Amino acid sequence: MTRDHEPAKGAARRTPTGTGGSDASTLPAAGPDPVHATAHAQGTVGGTAAAAPAATTPPLQPGAATRGAPTRPLVLAGMLAALTAVLAYLRIPLPFTPVPITGQTLGVMLSGLLLGPRWGFAAQLTYLLLGIAGVPVFAGGQAGLAPVMGPTGGYLLSYPLAAWLVGWLADGGSPGTRVPGFGRAFLAALAGGVVLVYAVGAPWFALHAGAAWRQVWVGAVLPFIPGDVAKAVVAAILGPRVRRALANPVR
Repeated sequence: MTRDHEPAKGAARRTPTGTGGSDASTLPAAGPDPVHATAHAQGTVGGTAAAAPAATTPPLQPGAATRGAPTRPLVLAGMLAALTAVLAYLRIPLPFTPVPITGQTLGVMLSGLLLGPRWGFAAQLTYLLLGIAGVPVFAGGQAGLAPVMGPTGGYLLSYPLAAWLVGWLADGGSPGTRVPGFGRAFLAALAGGVVLVYAVGAPWFALHAGAAWRQVWVGAVLPFIPGDVAKAVVAAILGPRVRRALANPVR
């Protein structure tokens, strides 16, 4: 039995060397199996493709580098803060009250109408912090904590919240949906830039001066209503027009 199998073993052993023989045609050719070779090639390509992202940095999404630094709304918020500071120099003192007539509330209204609630709030907060830090941006070129802690401080402290309310009402609670018309813009400017400012400023004035509510109404509210309504009209005209000119509302 052993001797009968030796030629077969020898033939099988000679086949890879190309010596030929009748048994060579019945044995598979030397080399990798095509199926396994294809799988191996696919595995190699797949492995290379899978390993490539780990070795390289994935590309940034468009705008990802600037997503944390919204330059345009920051610039516009700074411009509105500067505009409010300029309007503060339009000051008309009244002999019967320490509260002067100024143009500041027009800046508050425009901040909300142009920038929306969030950035309108930011613009007026910037204005307030600049004044507290010593920059002469308050009415008549005043600065520091004295104007904020004085009888008119309540009006100043209300500006960020007033700008937020103007923007929120003008946008109908959905920022960036559409540019408000004159009617909506006027009512928003009136509610935030007039009613809310008085709601905070008048009680502050009453507590600081120790005055009765009748005196507060006569000395800190009533004389300013006509001018503030006129400012609301101006803001309602300018706000939507400027937003359309910007073409892309800031949010």
